[in-house]
Amino acid sequence: MWRLRRDEAFVRFDRIKSNNHQCLFAHLCEKHPELELDWSFLEKVRTKRNEIQYYGRPATCAEWKEIELQMMLYIKTLKTAIEQRLK
Repeated sequence: MWRLRRDEAFVRFDRIKSNNHQCLFAHLCEKHPELELDWSFLEKVRTKRNEIQYYGRPATCAEWKEIELQMMLYIKTLKTAIEQRLK
């Protein structure tokens, strides 16, 4: 089943559809500074995801714990921004 992630949903308000996460994150950081997303963090998460997905490199619990809080904050930020735009 196809699902729209929060980051993809948010850029749809801008009438943008990205073919990859790097372009998607670049758009979010460049066009929406009010979200206060950190490019370096997004790149770190993107490259780790690619290592897991495409190269079969496992992630450690410590690596996930390292990003957990910031990821939860970003998810909440995007969710709130989407809800505000839908009003």
